[in-house]
Amino acid sequence: MRSRSGHAIQTSTRWLLGELAVIVLAMGALGALSFPLFLPYRWHLLLHITGGIMFLGNIVITGVWMALAVRTQDWSTVRFAARIVNWMDVRFTVPGIFLILWNGLTLVSRLGGVFGESWIVLGGILFSVSGVVYLAFTVPDQERLARLASDAETSPWPDMRFMRVFRRWIVAGVVATVLPGLSYALMVLRPALW
Repeated sequence: MRSRSGHAIQTSTRWLLGELAVIVLAMGALGALSFPLFLPYRWHLLLHITGGIMFLGNIVITGVWMALAVRTQDWSTVRFAARIVNWMDVRFTVPGIFLILWNGLTLVSRLGGVFGESWIVLGGILFSVSGVVYLAFTVPDQERLARLASDAETSPWPDMRFMRVFRRWIVAGVVATVLPGLSYALMVLRPALW
């Protein structure tokens, strides 16, 4: 499989996109069933919180990990970190998204739906915008970082193309972390906003 630029897409990115497609299909099927309670309410709440921890925790940890790897200025370390960051999204970020969405939508269906409370609406908007940033910028830039690190085997440090993509990845990553962090705060505090 090749990207638009003609480069082979990482296996981890193919897995990630496949997992996201499964989530879309699962949410459609569960939505058609009006998000039934498969478990007791508190278990759905626990799974929703667990998903949030997996999601936000992985975003923060992989961002720190990649920044520390780049700081070493060692291509083998950066290459390893770039591969691991991609695989950690497959193993933690996307499963976290599934737990957040499945259980969150199941829980809010008991609170009048996604438009039942203002904090739910704003939290959902923030989470959705974060997803757009993640898919539009973070995932493609992670792919580029892994490819550039692999191609830079003998290049001197720093490689300006790599650093340009890395800075853009950091900015997108901060946005993709702050927005769901605010959403998480709304879910905990439940303020009446309007």
